Amino acid sequence: MTVKEKLKNAASHGKTLIKYGLSGGAGGGIGLAISEYSKYAADINFQVRPEVANLDFWGAVASGHIQDWLFKMSPGPMTALTVVSCALTSAGIVYYLTKE
Repeated sequence: MTVKEKLKNAASHGKTLIKYGLSGGAGGGIGLAISEYSKYAADINFQVRPEVANLDFWGAVASGHIQDWLFKMSPGPMTALTVVSCALTSAGIVYYLTKE
């Protein structure tokens, strides 16, 4: 492989990394917005239904308030999970749409 071919190949990989990085960053931003909205909705739901605060995990699952309960009881890990999953999903969508 010549130097010219190696440079062309490296430039191609650089464009790919930038493409996935930008899509992952955009997905992470969307995930952060979803997470902030979910935390806000959980706060409102806990004000309207204070009995949800007294539920355990399985009680929240059974009552259908599991998302509110998770975002209220552990907002940090839920934010991280939402941001990472949205970033990976958006990078996967870009991969799927641009594969040859």
